[in-house]
Parts: sequence; C-alpha cells; structure tokens
Amino acid sequence: MVDYLKIFDSLPIPCLLLKPGGGNFIIANVNPAFCRLTGTTNKKATDKTILEIFPQNPQQTDDSWSIIFSTLNKVISSGKTQTLESLRYDLMGTTDNDFEEKYWRVENIPVFENGAGVKYILQIINDVTNEVFRNKRANLVQEE
Repeated sequence: MVDYLKIFDSLPIPCLLLKPGGGNFIIANVNPAFCRLTGTTNKKATDKTILEIFPQNPQQTDDSWSIIFSTLNKVISSGKTQTLESLRYDLMGTTDNDFEEKYWRVENIPVFENGAGVKYILQIINDVTNEVFRNKRANLVQEE
C-alpha cells in the first residue's frame, strides 16, 4: 500500500490539503515545505481555514480570500484542477499590522475517494513575488 502521507511530507513544493465541508475549507494537513515558506507549523494550521491562520492585509485592495474561495468551489463543482497564475496574498510580518506583499501561483487539485465526490483539495503553492516585481519594473521602464 502506498503511504501518501509520507509522499506528501517529502514533496519539496509547499502544499496543503484542504477538506471541504459546511461551505468552508478546513486545512487537513500541511507539508514541511509549506511550513518553511509561511513560518507556520502543522499544529497551528491544522483544523483551521486559510483566513484564520493568514489574515488578509486590510491595506490590500484585492479580496484574495474571495478569489481563493471561489476557485476552490469551482474545483468541487467541476471535479477539475483550477489554477490561479498570480494571486496577491500578503503574509503577516513581524508585527501585527505589518504585512509583506506576496504573489502566489496556486494550483488546486481535486482528490477523490472511492469514486465519490471531491474528498480533499491538494493545494500546491509557488511564490512568484520576484517574477511579479520584475515584470512591474520592466513595465515601468518600458512606459518611461
């Protein structure tokens, strides 16, 4: 039998496993790469929503949580992978009101169990902040 949890934990890409239920998405598990990237722990993240462990920056104009929630619901309804190429979701800095501007490529993959509906959503996260900033600088130079 394949030990999927061992594979999940050994992935070098930050991942979390979300469990849909009751109109919400609860974090069932996070891998060590996710913990290193975000500065959280599996214990702090498990059984909470993304918004509970990563509050949204009040200065940010995009409603990132609504975008994520909508995309996750599309995964449930379609049973197909949904990808967000560049989602701004700032991470909290060292103080309560200090946020660091961050951009993410988020791939949401449905996980089925025994032919039933979507049991979990595997969320794979890549930090694309440097790429976004580089493109912004290139656009500014081109405009000048």
